[in-house]
Amino acid sequence: MSVVYNMPPDTREKEKIVGGILDLRQFAWIAAGFILYVIHAFLLFKYINFVCLITGLVFLVWGLIFGLKKKDNMPYPTYLRYKFRFKRRPRYFVNAGFHDEFSFDNEELYD
Repeated sequence: MSVVYNMPPDTREKEKIVGGILDLRQFAWIAAGFILYVIHAFLLFKYINFVCLITGLVFLVWGLIFGLKKKDNMPYPTYLRYKFRFKRRPRYFVNAGFHDEFSFDNEELYD
């Protein structure tokens, strides 16, 4: 006789809300990029004509990268937030104490 084991659901993945493809966070980043593209186009179209449509693609690409790219199995904005926090925290070294900046002086080693 076989035994049925109950497995808890995997809650690490977000539920795909928009068309079964995008979750709400991804949709928000892509929508923000599109909205910034439209605002950029409306504000600058009468001054720069069609060049503003090309320069506005920066906002669309920004929205797509932040919405769809994953790094280390994390959404890209989360990865950048963790990386920024890691870079900002103070570093404590065992034999040297606290350092705000990287410096290497030979005199300190031989005293």
